[in-house]
Amino acid sequence: MNASIWIETLMTGALLGMLYALFGLGLSLSLGVMRMINIAHGDLIVLAAYLSSVCAASLGMGPLASLIVVVPVMFAFGWLLQTWLLNRVVTRDAMSPLRSLLVLATCLVPLILLPWFTGFSTQRLLVEVLTLFTMALAWNLLAGYGGMVAIGHHVFVGIGSYALFAASNELGLNPWLALPLAGAVSAAFALVFAWPMFRLSGAYFAVGTWVLAELMRIIALNTTWLGAGAGMPLTAMGDFGRFERNAWVYWSALAVAVAATITAHRLLKGRLGLALMSLRDSPQAAAASGVPVTQAKLTLWVLTATFTGLAAGVAYMNTLQVSPDASFSLNWTAAAIFIVVLGGIGTLEGPFLGVLVYFVLREVFADFGAWYFIGLGSLAIAVMVLAPAGLWGWISKNGRIHLLSVRRPMPITPPATTPTENHL
Repeated sequence: MNASIWIETLMTGALLGMLYALFGLGLSLSLGVMRMINIAHGDLIVLAAYLSSVCAASLGMGPLASLIVVVPVMFAFGWLLQTWLLNRVVTRDAMSPLRSLLVLATCLVPLILLPWFTGFSTQRLLVEVLTLFTMALAWNLLAGYGGMVAIGHHVFVGIGSYALFAASNELGLNPWLALPLAGAVSAAFALVFAWPMFRLSGAYFAVGTWVLAELMRIIALNTTWLGAGAGMPLTAMGDFGRFERNAWVYWSALAVAVAATITAHRLLKGRLGLALMSLRDSPQAAAASGVPVTQAKLTLWVLTATFTGLAAGVAYMNTLQVSPDASFSLNWTAAAIFIVVLGGIGTLEGPFLGVLVYFVLREVFADFGAWYFIGLGSLAIAVMVLAPAGLWGWISKNGRIHLLSVRRPMPITPPATTPTENHL
């Protein structure tokens, strides 16, 4: 063996050793400094490697150049893990971080890598699942926690989807760069709609939102630059390959669903969550207790509109065509209500279970035509009669399972001691 081969072998070994030294440094900081057993460390390494590969394949970046993207993204991902997950369990028993990281590694990482292992039809189906889940979660927050039953919440489906298509087609924006505009425009319209809608309550509010959705549908139907009745296609999608288009739409749906879930959990665990639940149970008592009624309702109204608009934008990126009758259809709200009622209204776990049952039933029994819809209606009635709290309410009651509990532990204060007790 000549000297050049020896040198190459030694250099390869040294580089590999330094690579493992970096891995070990991360584990040392995690275990030695933070006292956290992080067996998901390898999954984060694999995630960074796949992100580097995506940069190379999609953006034509070399391994070193991809660090410009990979390092900030992984830093942001780690910060979110620490802020939203680990800080909430680090003061509990030593196994809590381990369980949390195991759940994360088991669920989230395979979902991120899914486009490389599934066909386009599966990805498109999962986009439907994730976007409808986000819409159902938003409706559940509004009705189940805020007490605002909106039959016309699909107005933000139409607004969000049209905002994305118009921004992309008219301004020449990349559809994924235009996606935040779907949420922003929906939030802006929600602020405008709040003025007339918040003057209504109960059944009047529910019907008023439906009338509002019909009004926006008619406006879109008669607006030429929005395509009128024929709607408009997403022409910018023609610049992307099929794999790239389907994968990024799927990742967008996953990101919106995860962001909505985390935001909802944090909101309900905070002061606003307590305010909303007190408003739902007794508005008069909440107002008398000093709860800012209008501010709490407006915050929830705008937040749910934002996530519904984002989910709608992704949903119609999946179909490449938007029209007034489809995007402003009552079917969106009907599906969201069915999912929430089936899974459990007023619970964060309910939409997860409800959307799973809904799509399993759709994929298995949709070929039965009208009987399929009769079966769905019968199932909803049976659940409302036999398990008013929904399937998750029944499971949690009998199995004492709480995956995304928003309950707060009662603060325990030591009893006050009297001067005599102090003297003794």
